[in-house]
Amino acid sequence: MHIIITGCDKTGKSFLARELSKKLYFPVVNRLCPKQNIFIECVDFLTQTKDSMIVDRFHIDEEIYGPLKRGQSRFDFRQYKIIDLLLLSLRTINIYCYDSEDKIVDRLNSSLEDSYIDSTEVSQVLNMYDSAIKNSSLSWYK
Repeated sequence: MHIIITGCDKTGKSFLARELSKKLYFPVVNRLCPKQNIFIECVDFLTQTKDSMIVDRFHIDEEIYGPLKRGQSRFDFRQYKIIDLLLLSLRTINIYCYDSEDKIVDRLNSSLEDSYIDSTEVSQVLNMYDSAIKNSSLSWYK
């Protein structure tokens, strides 16, 4: 069983992943650091990994941050849907971490850590996640 955690920066994804890891003894992996082909690496991960894992960011995050930061996703529509359906068939537990725009902006502004987004992008990122979650074939716990 895999637990997929997604959401905007500074919504507690990594914290939740660490806490679940402590309770369930599942390792945490980040799957949006591909070495070559993100689609093949995501499919291989899902089809070849037998142990349960907590996945901090996965395909839906690429649909948000790819267009925002690079002008396009590294997935085409078919690849995205294949991964969605593969996750559905594996009965993953899918968690969407969310918070208000104001709270996320406050955390970004007060954080000493680097973030992938800046405070001016939060509204757009939240809108993109809302759309992606609604269009997903998966059930998401918010």
